[in-house]
Amino acid sequence: MDLSTNDGKLEFLKVLKDKYEQRAKYIDPSEEQNIFSWKSQKLHFNVILTHTSSDNDIVQGIIFFAEPSTTGKDELTYLDLYKKTKNFEYDSLYDVKDNLKYLIKNNLIRTPTLVESSLMKELIARFNLKDSDISKYATNFADNEYKLSKKSLSENLFSQTNLNFVKSKYFTDRYHFNEIKSNINDDQFTYELEDCLKAYESGMWFVASTGIGSVIEHLLYLTIANLDKTWTPSEANPQRPLRQLGKGPTKTNYINALSKCLPRFDDRQRSQLEAMFLLRNSVDHFNSGYSNKGLCDTLLQGIVDIYNGIYLQSV
Repeated sequence: MDLSTNDGKLEFLKVLKDKYEQRAKYIDPSEEQNIFSWKSQKLHFNVILTHTSSDNDIVQGIIFFAEPSTTGKDELTYLDLYKKTKNFEYDSLYDVKDNLKYLIKNNLIRTPTLVESSLMKELIARFNLKDSDISKYATNFADNEYKLSKKSLSENLFSQTNLNFVKSKYFTDRYHFNEIKSNINDDQFTYELEDCLKAYESGMWFVASTGIGSVIEHLLYLTIANLDKTWTPSEANPQRPLRQLGKGPTKTNYINALSKCLPRFDDRQRSQLEAMFLLRNSVDHFNSGYSNKGLCDTLLQGIVDIYNGIYLQSV
């Protein structure tokens, strides 16, 4: 496979993605753990060809790692550093982190922002990268993400050359929150949601779940505020939507206002809102200081469902 061509890069990404998703499905059939970074965001992969300590030139090394994409799409960068790493100092390094440190300190690559579980070093033969090699990268990547989610993140591995690691143990972009934040375009809502996502991605379930409940209520308020802007009084509904909320609105106030002002508000949506408020209130009044991840997942999905089914009707 020729990674110096666009076709080769596209083929590499396709094989890698297919195998990664197969492995992630095998590890987590329910797809509820949100521990697989590539299922939730676009990634920029790096494949670096290097020399090895082998006495012959039949075997080469591959340094493989991923970074969060800055372009909104999956990408691949291929670097041939075989000749530039053909020296005793590099050949004496056996840990992939030390290999990467060498490349950075010698200005062969910039300092990357690593998805930590993606970093690995493998061998290939005769400069030929095969599908089986790519499958190994994908499998190891997914396996490492599972293992990383089960333990605390390691401290910085280098005392002199720092690497920037993506610190998340859990991932939330699969809910398309970036698109939601952009479309709503409300600074306060964005700040609140981002704080909740940071808590979620750090495994702080109680903090996340209590905050998500407030975000849901804020989203309902923004929905009704939008309806208020285009409100036309009628005999059946003479009161403006915001006035229907009153001060310190409750679950009943929100549901009543939406049922009167929203073009479509059915029993399913009513039941879902009641369930979201019930979950939020149960968290608010727990004394244990802990709320499990499944509760957070349900509340996060609630944000998405309310945005799609309720908020978008107001714009």
